[in-house]
Amino acid sequence: MINFWMAGWNTYAKSWEVALAAPVVIGIRSSRMMAPPWPSTEADRRELNRMGSEKVEAFSESALAMGSRLFEANTQLMSYAFKQWSQIDPVTLWSALFGSPAALKRLGRVGDAKGATRTARAYHRAVDQGLNPIHRRVTRNAKRLSRV
Repeated sequence: MINFWMAGWNTYAKSWEVALAAPVVIGIRSSRMMAPPWPSTEADRRELNRMGSEKVEAFSESALAMGSRLFEANTQLMSYAFKQWSQIDPVTLWSALFGSPAALKRLGRVGDAKGATRTARAYHRAVDQGLNPIHRRVTRNAKRLSRV
């Protein structure tokens, strides 16, 4: 089983890598666009075309990955919510709605922390899966462009 906090640090690390590598890629590509041989060389035109298609591919993959994970997370959230509501008897619910302090205390004891943690993990996985394609391309481009 994945440690929830360590998985969070992995996502933060990826975010920082993207935040550090993206300006490098932007700077290298911008300097190539503004370089003196105008019109630009064939290699530069290929790089610019590649830049556009890579962005579309990365964000499409990201949206698809996040969409499928969010569907799973929302399903888990709804089953967790239904489980929570099914544990409450109607008398306690109506008493709490009309301000009974004892009923409110009973409502506060309903629930399990494991279900909430599972649901939070599902949303975290959605963010992580959505970041993967962008992280992969940005870091690969930074390595490739800094060599040239």
